[in-house]
Amino acid sequence: MNLAILLQVLAVLIAFNVCSAGSKKERHSHNGILKPYSGKHIPYTISVTENAALDEGKPVIINERSGKDGRGVVIQDVHAVPEICMDRIRDLAHYHKMVKNVKKVIPYDTVKFENGTEVVGAEFNVGLSLLTFTYFLKLQYDPAYFTLTWTLDYQYNSDFDDNTGHWQVVQHPTKPGWSRVLYSCEVKVFNWLPEFVINFMTKTALVESTAWVKRESEKLTGTSTAGMAPYPLGDLSECFSVDTTEGTATYMINCAEAKAVQRTGHSDSAHSDL
Repeated sequence: MNLAILLQVLAVLIAFNVCSAGSKKERHSHNGILKPYSGKHIPYTISVTENAALDEGKPVIINERSGKDGRGVVIQDVHAVPEICMDRIRDLAHYHKMVKNVKKVIPYDTVKFENGTEVVGAEFNVGLSLLTFTYFLKLQYDPAYFTLTWTLDYQYNSDFDDNTGHWQVVQHPTKPGWSRVLYSCEVKVFNWLPEFVINFMTKTALVESTAWVKRESEKLTGTSTAGMAPYPLGDLSECFSVDTTEGTATYMINCAEAKAVQRTGHSDSAHSDL
């Protein structure tokens, strides 16, 4: 099922349900149910087969489900340096040109901290023709870990029950000029949404999420990174451990954490409570 069909179904479900559509006119029904991401890196282990898929330009997907909640992780190799990938991810104002079926993203609040942390409130409108799906996010860029995380902005009513997520970008462990991008999102949907919607949000939408970053970043491969946020972590190849017996490769976040601490002088994420 593609996103266009999903959005049409969502629009019908919302129209015939007591749950109101996303709006700034009222608060969300709660102040957060899902645990937010910390802004630090997410560890993972992939098989030799999955690593080969990454080398072929394909995404690797890891799904977790618990009832009506769904969490997904997708890993994608991109032929562009980390600065370019993160710049594309943070360029909310141009999502409507880069991300399929995003009609507009309206940033409405930005707070910058002395250490480079930035928190942005933004309204997302996705849809097809006159059918729209609206939600409000509070997104936080953490310069120490080169991550972007988010939760719903609970002062406004969204068309998700809850939504939290995470982007991380690192240098590719073996390919100079490449990046390894990881995207993770956990969603909690309203009980009246059918099973296929949850499956879409935790699988099909995951692939689309990294596909656009790969496409848009690779358009800029080899171009200047002047004016972009600098990549702070350097070479992390030693943080990727290959087990030839098990046929797996593991990203060790303790190693990455040590490098982040070495560069920033603190072990705590700069995550804000705003």
